[in-house]
Amino acid sequence: MTWYAHHIFAAPAALPSLVAEFSDRVFHVRDLAEYKQTKREVFALMLPSSTSPGGPVERDVVEGPEVPEHGLVVVRELADPDSHATKWFGDDAVSWLGHGTPDPAVLAPARVLGDGDSGALAPPEALLGLLRGISRATRSPVSLCCVGTWGGDLEYAFAWVFDGGWNTDHVYRSVANRRVHAWNAAAPAEPRTIVDGDVLTLTLIHHGLLLADGIFELHKRSFPWERHRAG
Repeated sequence: MTWYAHHIFAAPAALPSLVAEFSDRVFHVRDLAEYKQTKREVFALMLPSSTSPGGPVERDVVEGPEVPEHGLVVVRELADPDSHATKWFGDDAVSWLGHGTPDPAVLAPARVLGDGDSGALAPPEALLGLLRGISRATRSPVSLCCVGTWGGDLEYAFAWVFDGGWNTDHVYRSVANRRVHAWNAAAPAEPRTIVDGDVLTLTLIHHGLLLADGIFELHKRSFPWERHRAG
């Protein structure tokens, strides 16, 4: 199966800036009510007394996936207009060309992805400069995460994460099964290797979201995006 997801993730503080740049392609996911379920569970057992026969004490428990406390802002689906991903996205495709200006502080895509096939997937340096600028101006995390599969196998996964709250930049790239190279802007020449990790999970941690078993509802084809459209 072929499948792509190219998303900008951000905190609500960045919402006005992203709407100004990407208009109606911005979404604010405040909850995941569609995936919640309520179940009744016994959490205590009351012993019999002179005034009560005793028995189980029950409560309703709501279970399901979460988003950060104030929600997650998403721009989708960004790609080069001539790429296979854009054809696959169809009407949801958003060109990632013509946004922002390059920032020399951003780790260059050519350095992360190289000049081979992965290099052809590289996001524009101007777009990354824009996201870094929004992150710094709002002192909040903003990231670009791109994932693609071909024939059911992971073909690529990479992300640039700009954390304006901590003035730090991170880059992640999948290099093998469950192995990720990670760059920190403070030491760009010394990428670390993370074993048993994945790019999406590492990216969302910066947004205060830890995936359960790597499952991300926003990456499901059935996700009801229209309910969450900003504005």
